Amino acid sequence: MGQLDDLAFDPRLTTHARRLGIESSLDVSLVEWKGRSYYHVSGLDREGRRVLIEVFTINSHGSLQAVLAFEYPPPIRNLYPH
Repeated sequence: MGQLDDLAFDPRLTTHARRLGIESSLDVSLVEWKGRSYYHVSGLDREGRRVLIEVFTINSHGSLQAVLAFEYPPPIRNLYPH
C-alpha cells in the first residue's frame, strides 16, 4: 500500500487526531463503494470510541486526494455516526 501505510504516521493527521482526543495509533481501512475505493483514517478516543480523522481516494495520477465531508459514501458515514 505504500503511501496508504504512511497515512497512519502522517504528522498532519496525527496532530489533528491529538486535538480530537485520540491518543492511540491511527488505523487506515478500505471501503469499496460504487466501484471506488475510499481509505479512511481513524483512531480511538479516550472513551474507546472510533473517531474518523480523514477520508481519501486515489486520483487518476495515483496521488491521495482528500474527500470532502459531504461526499463521504454512506458506508463510511454509517461507521462513524457521531
